[in-house]
Amino acid sequence: YKEEKENALSFLEWQEGWDGYSAKKIDENALLKQFIAFDMCLKAELPMPNIIPNSAGFVELTWSNKGNEAYIWHAVGQQLVTHPF
Repeated sequence: YKEEKENALSFLEWQEGWDGYSAKKIDENALLKQFIAFDMCLKAELPMPNIIPNSAGFVELTWSNKGNEAYIWHAVGQQLVTHPF
C-alpha cells in the first residue's frame, strides 16, 4: 500500500512528454484525489488496484480479472468516473 503510493508520487516528477510523445505532466490534484479513491477502495476491502499514469495528465486506478477490466480515474475539473466489470 505504502509502496504503491510512493511510486505514484514519483509521477509528479515526470515532465511533459514523459511517454516519449506528447504526454501531459501528471496533475497533482488529480493524483491526490485518486489517493482518496484508493483509500476508499482499501477500506471497502477491494483488491489492491494498480495506479497507472495516463498521457492526458491524470491517474487511473485499474483492476483486471480474467480479461475484464475496471478503472476509476480523475481528471481536473471532472467528477469521479467508474466503470464496473
